[in-house]
Amino acid sequence: MRLDRRLADEFNGVEPESLSTVILNSTVQYFPSADYLHRVITGAVKAVESGGVVFVGDVRSLSLLDAFNASVQLFKASADASMSSVAAQIALETATEDELLLAPEYFHALCREI
Repeated sequence: MRLDRRLADEFNGVEPESLSTVILNSTVQYFPSADYLHRVITGAVKAVESGGVVFVGDVRSLSLLDAFNASVQLFKASADASMSSVAAQIALETATEDELLLAPEYFHALCREI
């Protein structure tokens, strides 16, 4: 067994179908873009042997971002907070999100492509 440390999209020197498993867990949200993720997953699929696994886990959902922000802001809000101030804070959190979030449809489309 061998463990390499490299950039996620760096597959130079990795032979096609030479890996049994590629794991991307709790890292995708820190990738710079969906295009970068696409390069990583495409490279991983090429590098994994037939019957191997590309595991992508703990991906934040773009579809649930508003609901997530609402739950956090409602929890943080004081009992006398107005709905408009809470709604404004929810909108601010959503607008300033800096992590990569993906809708499930992204992965459905990616599977059809790859």
